[in-house]
Amino acid sequence: MTYRAELSGRALKQMHGLPGPAFDSLIEAMAEVVDYPDGFEAGILAAGYLATDSEGQTFVVVAMLSNPAEALPFPSAVTGLQAIIRAAFELVR
Repeated sequence: MTYRAELSGRALKQMHGLPGPAFDSLIEAMAEVVDYPDGFEAGILAAGYLATDSEGQTFVVVAMLSNPAEALPFPSAVTGLQAIIRAAFELVR
């Protein structure tokens, strides 16, 4: 099975003008998430969220927790990942 990531036109517009290192980091994070399309493997939890604010600006947050040595503790890993994502959105408020 093959997976691919697609960005909406609005997301692509927002990426225009990003500094090179920021763009590279975003693409690298997307590639890691696409490698785990279900967002879960024993030591990996990944999630991506898209939000639009009241002014019409769209923001994307992609986060991943990993521990190659052992399975992540559930449900605390999910709660932790959600907290990281909320904090990332707070940075752009």
